[in-house]
Amino acid sequence: MSMKYAIKSQLRHIANNSLGRLHLRQQSDKENILLFSNRRGGSTWLIELLSAEPRTKRSVEIFDVTLNHNPYRHRLPQAQDGFFVDLNDSEKRQLLDYYRDIESGQIVYNTQWKFWQPPYNFVYDRQIFKFFYVKNYIADFAENFSGQIIFQMRHPIATAMSIDRLGWPCCAKAYLSSQQLGSLLTEQQRHVGQQVLQHGSSLEKHVLGWFLENWIPISLAPKSSWLVLQYEHMVRKPEDTAKQLSSQLQLTGSEQFMANYRKPSYNAFDSRQKIERYDEEQLCEGWRDKLDISKQPLLAEIFQAFDNPFYRWDY
Repeated sequence: MSMKYAIKSQLRHIANNSLGRLHLRQQSDKENILLFSNRRGGSTWLIELLSAEPRTKRSVEIFDVTLNHNPYRHRLPQAQDGFFVDLNDSEKRQLLDYYRDIESGQIVYNTQWKFWQPPYNFVYDRQIFKFFYVKNYIADFAENFSGQIIFQMRHPIATAMSIDRLGWPCCAKAYLSSQQLGSLLTEQQRHVGQQVLQHGSSLEKHVLGWFLENWIPISLAPKSSWLVLQYEHMVRKPEDTAKQLSSQLQLTGSEQFMANYRKPSYNAFDSRQKIERYDEEQLCEGWRDKLDISKQPLLAEIFQAFDNPFYRWDY
């Protein structure tokens, strides 16, 4: 860690635990919102839309121990490539207790502290959380905490291309060796997974990782009461998405929500101009122009092995 990054992280930690504690929680019958999503999958955009709701407070990526300095990482079990995989009962309790302490405000991490910058709310009655690295424990969160769950995703190839370009860790190996997930995989899925790990390109490994890290929520979603959102539907059907969110989450700030809809999120990077133009086709399908399918022969096998109702092989 560079000195500059270390100083910046320490200052952020101080801000979180000083200015970030200026919020006052009021009792309400509104449930917290728990967003389970993927890196580079449109979750920051969704969080910023949800934050338009009055009297909310958000905390994001509280389980990140890889891309951001987490001063509370000693409170968490050991992660594999940043993801929490195959936790025993004691480690799972540790994971859930950590979340419980953040939810209650005993510890503060990655929350809003810039009180001069909207949408900071001094008084809040609802919290919004965003999780990347614990999706395989989504059922445990649903069972142990009161909250409305959103499972949000973006096309696996588009997501994988963005992660690969940034050089972020791939989770495929950790999940493929997972006993918890392994018991849910078919022989064909395990075989294809091993082939990709041994012979696949970096992109193919990230696509495999997408399916593995999402396979438990994908399998549970059809039988759950969660709100399931696809990035592509959000882009193409903004009014439908707004109605769906407002109805299921009991949102009241619909006017500000729609005003924020066409604003790029702070980490939109290469999508900023597309969002400002609101180029639906480029936002949803632009990645196809950058993909040489002839150099990724295992992609079709991955999609065929991990058949699902959300994303299918369409080449």
